Amino acid sequence: MDNKHSYAYHKTVMKINKYLTHFPTIKWNFFSPMSVKIYQKKLFFSSQKNHYNFGVKYLKSLKMHKQFFAALGKFDNFLPFRGRFGKKKKRKKKKKKKKIKNGLAIGFIKFFCNLHSVNLKKTFFIFLIFFIFLKFFPFFFFFLSYHFYLFIY
Repeated sequence: MDNKHSYAYHKTVMKINKYLTHFPTIKWNFFSPMSVKIYQKKLFFSSQKNHYNFGVKYLKSLKMHKQFFAALGKFDNFLPFRGRFGKKKKRKKKKKKKKIKNGLAIGFIKFFCNLHSVNLKKTFFIFLIFFIFLKFFPFFFFFLSYHFYLFIY
């Protein structure tokens, strides 16, 4: 039986048309192989430009129906699905980083040292302000609270 008249082909077309109602700028006619080639190109360029109507959600929804596309020889070279039917690549396990004691202080130092286009003097100045604020924060708080105490009574 020819692909064009097979039940699986009909089902795929129905499925695709269902999902493509959300994307009105791309119109589809899967029944001629020439149009498939043209739309392949359109799809490719629209995805290159991050086209508004060509979303990742649409690709994800079509990914769910891989088995339909796998059944059809015609769609083997279909751009969004190229290389999706092969074996999945095994992901390498990430090595766990050792926890460093007193990590917060080291983190702060690293953060201030890694600020680009900032002189060492400036970073030192920022450090000074930061530590002075930390040191005198309770005093400021007390002063404010005392002020409000006087204001209320």
